[in-house]
Amino acid sequence: MYRLLEIIGRGLDLDPCRLVIDWFSYCGNEDKDNELFEVIELIEQSKVESAYNELASYLRSNPDCVKGNIVAAAIHIDQRQLDRAIIHLKAALNKQINNTLALFLMGYCLEVTGEDREAVKYYQDCLKFKAYLKLPSYRLASYYFKNGQIEKTIEQYDVLQNNCPENLDILMTLGYLNITRGELKKAEENFNRAILMYPDSQLGDDDQIQKFMAEGEFYQALEVVENTIANQGENATSVTTRADILALMGSTEESIAEYKKAIWFNSHYIEPRIKLGSLYRKIGDRKKSAMQYLAAMEINDKIVDTYIGLVLIKKLQKKRNKAISNLMSSSIIMKNSQILVAEATRLLFIENDREISGDKSYNIETTLEQIVNAYISVPYSEQSKEVAIYLAMLLMAGNNYAMAGEILTDIYKANPADNIVAKLLSFTMFEQGDKKGTLELLKPPELPNEKILETYYETAILYCDKLKFASTMINFSKFYELGSSGITDLKQVSQILQEIGVLNRAEILYDNINDSVKSCFSFN
Repeated sequence: MYRLLEIIGRGLDLDPCRLVIDWFSYCGNEDKDNELFEVIELIEQSKVESAYNELASYLRSNPDCVKGNIVAAAIHIDQRQLDRAIIHLKAALNKQINNTLALFLMGYCLEVTGEDREAVKYYQDCLKFKAYLKLPSYRLASYYFKNGQIEKTIEQYDVLQNNCPENLDILMTLGYLNITRGELKKAEENFNRAILMYPDSQLGDDDQIQKFMAEGEFYQALEVVENTIANQGENATSVTTRADILALMGSTEESIAEYKKAIWFNSHYIEPRIKLGSLYRKIGDRKKSAMQYLAAMEINDKIVDTYIGLVLIKKLQKKRNKAISNLMSSSIIMKNSQILVAEATRLLFIENDREISGDKSYNIETTLEQIVNAYISVPYSEQSKEVAIYLAMLLMAGNNYAMAGEILTDIYKANPADNIVAKLLSFTMFEQGDKKGTLELLKPPELPNEKILETYYETAILYCDKLKFASTMINFSKFYELGSSGITDLKQVSQILQEIGVLNRAEILYDNINDSVKSCFSFN
């Protein structure tokens, strides 16, 4: 299903308070001197309870205020009091039917409370007034996708792509959607465009800046960068270069802030994440360093999946040589993920071994040996699937593709529909020279059946209410009707949430690595 299930989760991980803060900023400062603006300032300071108390007083005097009701609704959504939020949103829409934020939030509340058909009407109304908005488009596409309406899903993603031409996640999703309906030419255009747009494929060093940096003339290099920014504005590349220079000058805190700004400019830009990770490592913050490396790995995996999309297209077109060429490119890029996961592991080894000081105490060979020794004696059937996959990735980083392949083959036999396992196994086969087997293993995305789609969708909606989610997991078997949905244990719920994109994969992997490292010390 390669990335398609992410359609279900997009637009659900909502920060309503951040939405209203941005909305007020966009609308201007006409409320700057009144109580409502003070409420927004309190929300921005994360003083939500104080903000609500101030707002309640304001609304007693101004019960029909559109902005006041929307802010109140956002606070109630933040507190998961959706019924109360709906009351405020109705009051806002009674006064201003074309308010797109109120329309979207109403749709969101209705969808999360199980009235998805009614929610669709609000999302559609929202887009009638502002067709370029992403959040209602994401939720409409999710509704169509879970109901098996692929043509309508594609139509929605076509609109999204036209309105957000530089959004790489949208392009990749559209590519795989087009494969499912046999539009291979369109899918190829989607993937090729995505590859060309990844920031790390566009980099071009400024010779003058590089010359100044090589000669230690940092102030001159910084002046060139500032002049460029003054003329062309800030972007991810220029801010990263400024961060590089500041790091060389020893301005660590400023450099960290600049790398974070570059990531904010373009979340798909790997270079600032890796450099930020290296800077954290330099100052001894190994946990943050490892987290940045794993975040970079997740981006790298998206690039790999984009190339795999091209592999599948060429395979379907029976162009074997071109398929293998794209597979070779994806394999080369995949090695970056292996290096990043290995370095994150090494850092967490050092962090967990309190008797060791300095990064040189564990090289990657030592780290790999300790983890393999700790886990290799445990039958794969007794390990969690996620830990076994992680062990295979680490073996791949040590070029032990044969042992990694054995582990992944066992997992694949039990989980033939798991795309991550199939992808990793295909790379172990490719590295061992089995090109034919690799191509046979990689298959075009198949849409899951209606029951599975509904289960994934219901899990995503349930996850929006953390307290209800936790309570439901206690009664797991009742919620999932074991057997009918195919979901048989709680670990699969975590996998579902990762596949739909509402759980951060890098954070989950970080936790798995940390647990694995701690297990190694307990074994020893």
